[in-house]
Amino acid sequence: MSGMNCTVEDLVVPANANHAKCRWSSGIHDCLTVGRGELDEHGFWERGCPTCARRHEAEHPEDGPVWPHKREDIERMFPDTPNVGGEGRP
Repeated sequence: MSGMNCTVEDLVVPANANHAKCRWSSGIHDCLTVGRGELDEHGFWERGCPTCARRHEAEHPEDGPVWPHKREDIERMFPDTPNVGGEGRP
């Protein structure tokens, strides 16, 4: 999955047309990432899209959590990390 940079239409078509510019990749944590702007060297977007992430998780649960992650996913993935942030990278 690494290096994947496809349009949102390749994976999920959001109900809201404002998300047509969201792009997909995979992060160094072996999960899908979705957002806009610049993609960093670790596969994370400048502006993550929680809307597209949650929609993909609902439609394709077999793919696992999608970044930006929900708080409960972050807390489950990093149980020993104090003060883990909200949506986004820990």
